[in-house]
Amino acid sequence: MQWDYVLETAEIMAETSPTDHERTLFIMNALFAMYLRISELVADERSAPVMGDFKKDRDGNWWFHVTGKGNKGRAITVCDQMLKALKRYRNYLQLPTLPSISEQTPQ
Repeated sequence: MQWDYVLETAEIMAETSPTDHERTLFIMNALFAMYLRISELVADERSAPVMGDFKKDRDGNWWFHVTGKGNKGRAITVCDQMLKALKRYRNYLQLPTLPSISEQTPQ
């Protein structure tokens, strides 16, 4: 119920002020839908997440590759809800709907 409230509020904020809050909505969706730690979504000395970290496998499934706790890499499933949020955010940024393999656009 709490996450529903956070996501609903972020969506209202993004609708009201896209310049200020489309990224907010994307980040909240990423934290919720992929169970990310904040440290896996921010740039630091270990890594700097980019759109190219979203990768599609040969079966058509999407994964998000991060450097996680203990400097260990991990691949996180990108569910349909998160894929929808990614497409929305990329549309706002006027980028192609889905990222390319080597895309370096920051998140």
